Amino acid sequence: MTINAQGTRLAAIVGYGKAIKFWNLDSGQLLAEYTGYRISDIAFSLDGRSLASGGYDGTVRIWPVP
Repeated sequence: MTINAQGTRLAAIVGYGKAIKFWNLDSGQLLAEYTGYRISDIAFSLDGRSLASGGYDGTVRIWPVP
C-alpha cells in the first residue's frame, strides 16, 4: 500500500498480487482497478500522476493515476 506525495490517492496491491486498486483519500471512493499480471511492488511518481509497478516476472509497468 502506498500514498502519493500530495496525500490524495492511495494505491494497494490486492487479490494475491493480481490487481492494483486506487482510492480517493478525501472521499474514500474507489477510483479504479488495474489488472494484468502478478504485481510485487508499487510506487507513485513524485508528481502523483503515474504509478510504477513491478511484477514477479521482472516486468515494470507505468499506470495512469485516476
